[in-house]
Amino acid sequence: MSYQITYLVKTIRQRQLRFLGQIVREESIEKLSQEGRVEGCRSRGRQRQDFLQGLATAVGAKTVEMLRPALDRNGFRNMVANVRL
Repeated sequence: MSYQITYLVKTIRQRQLRFLGQIVREESIEKLSQEGRVEGCRSRGRQRQDFLQGLATAVGAKTVEMLRPALDRNGFRNMVANVRL
């Protein structure tokens, strides 16, 4: 049972990283929103953890370490293939 859960979580992380790679390689509103550059004021209370921070903590890397290789497709594919839990 636990093997199936670990496999499922690993698959989800890999797909999230692939999605991130697609967004980073193109200039779009999605890229701006994922990087947190949307203007406006923040709401009160504890701030939600954004997509990049959650993915960075799950993978065990810094946000910058995840965004730079995304511009190089082959390097990013290697990073996605070697995701560990």
